[in-house]
Amino acid sequence: MFIFDFKLAIVLAVLLEGLLLTFLDYFHSLPKKVAFQISSKFPTNYVAYIAVILIYTNPEYIPLDSITFFAFIFALIVFLSVLTIIHFLVPKVRSQLKMSAPEPPKK
Repeated sequence: MFIFDFKLAIVLAVLLEGLLLTFLDYFHSLPKKVAFQISSKFPTNYVAYIAVILIYTNPEYIPLDSITFFAFIFALIVFLSVLTIIHFLVPKVRSQLKMSAPEPPKK
């Protein structure tokens, strides 16, 4: 008899997402910009963070309903907004440090 375990389902969903991203990136199935966006650190870490929260907390404290879903989406938007603001506030160091190559010595 199979008993549905929600925590196991979350782990399997994260595992499936990782395998799917691996295959999509390996076979270059997505456009380069899209692949870099969905495979970057932020989305990967955010999904892992949400999975850890849902697995290690008591379901009585964090019920899985529409309010929780919208709270996670709101947190995602807030995190992205903060990172976007930081990205625009940090000066472009590369352009400031760009130096020309030295001339080779003449013989």
